[in-house]
Amino acid sequence: MTRITFFIGNGFDINVGLDTRYKDFYKYYIKENPEDKLAQDINADYEYWSDLEEGLGKYTAKITPEEEDEFWENEDRLEQALADYLELQMQRINIDSAEKKSEIANTMQKSLNSFYVELPKEQRQSIDNIITNIKDNIIYSFVSFNYTNALDTCVQIAKEIIPKNFGAHNVGSVSYNNAIGEILHIHGTTTEEMIVGVNDDSQIANENFRNNPLYCQWLIKSATNQRFSQNKIRELQNMIDSSSVICIFGMSIGKTDKMWWESIGKWLKGSSNRRLLVFVKRNTELVKRVTKRVLFLSQNEVFAKIKMFSGLNEEEWNIVVSQIYIKFDASIFNINLVEGK
Repeated sequence: MTRITFFIGNGFDINVGLDTRYKDFYKYYIKENPEDKLAQDINADYEYWSDLEEGLGKYTAKITPEEEDEFWENEDRLEQALADYLELQMQRINIDSAEKKSEIANTMQKSLNSFYVELPKEQRQSIDNIITNIKDNIIYSFVSFNYTNALDTCVQIAKEIIPKNFGAHNVGSVSYNNAIGEILHIHGTTTEEMIVGVNDDSQIANENFRNNPLYCQWLIKSATNQRFSQNKIRELQNMIDSSSVICIFGMSIGKTDKMWWESIGKWLKGSSNRRLLVFVKRNTELVKRVTKRVLFLSQNEVFAKIKMFSGLNEEEWNIVVSQIYIKFDASIFNINLVEGK
C-alpha cells in the first residue's frame, strides 16, 4: 500500500465556514473567564498570544513556584473552554439534504484525485510521473491537527456516497484503485485525549517546569501522547514513511510541531521520488493580481520556515528543496458546511 497523505490544519475548518481562529476563541474565553489570569494576559496582548501553544510555553516564565497550582488550574480552564468553544462551532455544521451530501462527496473526490493539477506544468508532470509508477493501490490518508470533526464529516460522507470507484491510476495497461483511508487525530479531539502544548522542553520558558517530568508530560505534546499510550506517534511516523506524496493544507509551519517537520525532512532525504506539496491560503481580496516579486517573496517565506524547522543542514536542504512545491490559493476542499457562510 502506498499513501498520499494530507496534513490538515485549522485552515481546513476555516475553509468550511467555522470560526476557529485563535482570535475567535479568545473573545469567547475572555468573556467566559474575566477573572482568569491567563485570560487577562491574553486580553492584554493578543500579539504575544498569536499562537496559543507557543504563548503557553512563553507564559510559564511569569509563573513563580507559589503560583504553579493556580497556573495549572487556569490552564485546565483554558483547555475546557477551547473544547467547549469548538463544540459550539461544530454545532453550526448543517448538512440537511442529499444534494448537499452529494456536493461534499464530489468535491472531496475531485480535490483528492486532482490535488496537483493546478501546479505549474513541470511540477505537475513530476508528481504525475511518481503516481503513474506506483504499482499499488493508493490510499489517501489524513493527519488532522484539529480537535474538530469537520474533516471527519467530509470524509465519512465521501465514503458513503462514493463507496466504490473513488479513483484510479494506470501503470501501463494495469489499473490500480485510489481510495480514502483513515484519519489520525494526532492531538486528539474535543471529546478524547485533547493535547495542547509545545514541541519540546526548549519551548518551555520556566526552568522549574522543564525539570519537572510531570509538568513536561502536561506541556510537551509528544510526552503527552506517550503518556496516553495510544502509539499515535509511531502510527503517524509509519504513515509518513509509506507516503509518496505529502500535502500540507491549512497549517502554519511552526515550532510547536517541529518534530513532524523534522520527520518530513528525513522522509524527503530518503528518496528523490518523494514530493512535499504545501498549500497556502492568502487574502486574495487585498489584491487583484499577484506580481512575480510578491509571489517569489511569499514562496521564499514558506521555504525558509520549512528549512528552519526541518532540521536539515545546508547541503541536505539544497538537495531536497527541488522536491518541495508551494501552491497558493488552490481550489481544493472548497466545501461549505455552515449555513449562511
